[in-house]
Amino acid sequence: STCDVAYFDGMEQRTTIASLKQPLYPKDPRANLCPCFGFTLDDIDEDIADGVPRRIRELLAKSKTASANGKCCIPEVQRQYFRRKAERDAGRG
Repeated sequence: STCDVAYFDGMEQRTTIASLKQPLYPKDPRANLCPCFGFTLDDIDEDIADGVPRRIRELLAKSKTASANGKCCIPEVQRQYFRRKAERDAGRG
């Protein structure tokens, strides 16, 4: 989180956080997890609270039709869902 590089590639090109036009996840946890569809960590938390991953399923359906950077956000969405759900469940115990 303290690194000023937002993206880098194998050709040693990089983009700094300061040059971004909008906040970027994971550098800013308040930013959209999925910038294509505006999906956030709050959406994950709402699915957890509802007990049904409805928003995640809707995102999965949408993501099959688009991926701006060639990388789908679904793996990160799923990882965050299970991490946050486990944290919430551990708080109950």
